Amino acid sequence: MLWIIPALPLAAVALSLLIGDRLGKRGTTWLACGAVGAAFIAALRAVLPAGVQLHEHDERFTTAQAERVLIESGVRRERRREVKDQVAAVILLQSYLDAAHAGGPS
Repeated sequence: MLWIIPALPLAAVALSLLIGDRLGKRGTTWLACGAVGAAFIAALRAVLPAGVQLHEHDERFTTAQAERVLIESGVRRERRREVKDQVAAVILLQSYLDAAHAGGPS
């Protein structure tokens, strides 16, 4: 989540932001992650301009999915390390959009 901090000035033109919610395998928040995540989200909400919506979405397994996609695509190990988080972010966004389109929880 720290990668979003340099982008905060861009929030003035954003309509909404998507934050990955780190859940355990059973869909519950890990105690330590939950506390830190909740504090981060509260701090982020405090600095966002009025009207910017902040959405949380389950990010479980997005990194593993990204790794699988990159391996299946024949991407070399060195390059996978460089782009894995970017691919995981795309998977998170697509999952959020699919759930929003289906009327599911976000």
